[in-house]
Order: sequence, then structure tokens, then C-alpha cells
Amino acid sequence: MPLTLEEAVRWRDALHAAGKRLVFTSGCFDILHAGHTRYLTQARRLGDALLVAMNADESVSRLKGPSRPVNTADDRAEVLEALRSVDGVLVFAEERTTGLLEAIRPHIFAKGGDYTVDSLNPEERGAAEAGGAAIHILPVVEGRSTTATLARMALPETGPANTPPALPRIGVLGSGDGSNFAAILRAIDAGSLRAEVGLVLSDVEDARILTRARERGIPAEFVNPGPSANRLGDDAQTEIADRF
Repeated sequence: MPLTLEEAVRWRDALHAAGKRLVFTSGCFDILHAGHTRYLTQARRLGDALLVAMNADESVSRLKGPSRPVNTADDRAEVLEALRSVDGVLVFAEERTTGLLEAIRPHIFAKGGDYTVDSLNPEERGAAEAGGAAIHILPVVEGRSTTATLARMALPETGPANTPPALPRIGVLGSGDGSNFAAILRAIDAGSLRAEVGLVLSDVEDARILTRARERGIPAEFVNPGPSANRLGDDAQTEIADRF
């Protein structure tokens, strides 16, 4: 069951009296995924107990939009409390944790790697530092996010019920090394882009982008650009449009 603010303050004071440190972090934790669990495990290791301040439903909607949260505060808190890394959960209605930090005075304030110390909300940072908290920025788990999870859930299904959702197919046109194409592949590999590359075309016959694609087993073909080196001819444009 979530803690009240008064209970959280008493808990912190009891830990402090015993020479132990309370770690404080916050978030919506709407659809729990591996990025969340790894982050919370790292946060817990910073001290002796971990308190998670979790946004109430109304503040999630203000932060994330009217379609969120997917899960109610009661359900989100229950899931968090079931994690071995989490020692206590407190539900708060505000968008910022400034008041909680001022009241609880945790020993450690943990935030995810999408922040830096300098980019933290000034009021939250000031409240944490005024209470003597050490600020720790923990690394982001690449390719794991609630937004990406929701995007995968929204993909249309094809075939029998057990068939995985169909992925959007991407066509890539390039004429050089293929650095942007490589970035797309990295995003697909990391899971942050749910798609597959179906075809790579180039108007340069020996372009590195074609080699990159073939090394990955992706169909890659040269399209004759026509007589001008600076502009694709009409035939080339028609061929590219037809293939894509």
C-alpha cells in the first residue's frame, strides 16, 4: 500500500537515525518495462532503501496527454511495490516533486540519463540540494521506453492470432556512405525503431550504402540516374517510385 507523506518522512528519519541512506526517485511508471526495472535496480544500489514517488493519474495526463495513463495509479503502485528493488511507493498529484523533496529530505536524489545535473528542474534541484541530497544521474537503457512499447502495441496484426504484428517497411535512397542508413539500422537493432528495411536504392553504382545493405541481407540495387550527374532523370524517378 502506498505511503503517505507523513509516513515517508518518518521512514527517512528512522533510516537516518540508524546511519542508513534513503534514495528518492520519481516518475509515471505507466507500463513497466526493462528500462524501468534496470533503472530502479541501479537506484536502489545507491543507498539502503528506495522510495519511488509516482505521479497520480491526473498529473500523468497533464504530463503525457489525455490518453495516459494506460494503467491506474493503484495498479501502477502495486506493480512497483512488487519489485525487489523498491522499498516504498508514494503517490503524488503535482507535476514536480519539489514539495516532497523539501519535506522528506532524502539522502540521494536519482534521475535518469535523459537529464544532466544542469538540466534538472531548478526548483527540484534546489530542494534536493537544500536538504543535503547527493544527486545521481543514472544511464538510460537504450531502446526501452513506454512510447516505444505503446507504438508496438498499436501495430496492426496479420495472419493467425499468434502471428507477430507486421512491421512497417522502409525504403532507403542514398548515394554515398550510408551514415543515415546505418543510424536507422542501429535504431532497429536497439528496438527504438519498430520497422524493417525492405529495399535500398542508389544512383551511384559503387556507393557504400549498397554494400552496407547487402552485408545485412537487405535487397540493394543501383538505379541509373540518367545523363545528368546532378539530377535524377525522369526514367530514374519513375523506376524509384515504382520500386518503393
